Amino acid sequence: MGTRNRQKQSNFWTKNKYEWVSLGSSFQINELSASVLLSQLEEESTIRNVREEIYHTYKNILEDIELAEYMTTQKVNPKVSPNYHAYYIILKNNRANFIEFMSKNGIQTYIGYENLHSSYFGKKNGLDSKLPITDKLSPNLVRLPLHTGLKIDDVKYVCKKIREYFRL
Repeated sequence: MGTRNRQKQSNFWTKNKYEWVSLGSSFQINELSASVLLSQLEEESTIRNVREEIYHTYKNILEDIELAEYMTTQKVNPKVSPNYHAYYIILKNNRANFIEFMSKNGIQTYIGYENLHSSYFGKKNGLDSKLPITDKLSPNLVRLPLHTGLKIDDVKYVCKKIREYFRL
């Protein structure tokens, strides 16, 4: 299968997060998933536009100079055309406390993926590289909610709670 995920499925033992555990992967898609994917591909432009608006709302609110002491915001290279699948912040410290605070306020945050070079499989297969920038940023990175069901008022609420967490 190549990865372990959050759920137990039949007799396949799984991990509590997405983790690289072996060579290869499973790219097969079932008919129901293919149907959902097709409908999303047909609406790609609309979906991307909604996600872009959410992304820029986060960006415009969170790039506040007052927050620079506590966190940095996501930057996008102007030469690329992103799909806006995520918006992350990098905290200076206390990611666990931040995630707990957000959760208590009804906001689900996400820590993203484990570094491949420090994963179980990576270490087992000699990929335990020294990647100082990755190792520095990864423990402090938090993804904020970003999906097409999110309203701009929801994004403003998330940003308000971030400011509240930092007592700004």
